Amino acid sequence: MKEKEQTLHEMIWACAKKYAQRVGEIIERKPEYWVTEELSISTCCFGDVYFLDLDEMMIIVDHLDKWIKNYGSQEKVGETVIDWFEWCLEDAVDPATGEWRNHNRINLNSWLMGLRPEQLKR
Repeated sequence: MKEKEQTLHEMIWACAKKYAQRVGEIIERKPEYWVTEELSISTCCFGDVYFLDLDEMMIIVDHLDKWIKNYGSQEKVGETVIDWFEWCLEDAVDPATGEWRNHNRINLNSWLMGLRPEQLKR
């Protein structure tokens, strides 16, 4: 049983690395390293600044044709993903207090679907 688990784990890692490679091409940032917990796959760092988890990478890659149709090109999709990440970083600090806050009000999928901060009720 242990051998089957190891083989499955290796297959999952290989798949995750392919997703990271493809996302790196789309956002024009090289996958630098993985942030992992034990044996689970968690998050990949791109360009030493942008962190995406596997679910977010799958949103980008698995629906790329739809995003290209919406944005006109793979390059524009990549720019939109970077815009989302930079908004997350900017929005993560409370301007009134300067303290870190857990916001996550717009996930990547919603951002790619067109939702923006000004559309949220305050």
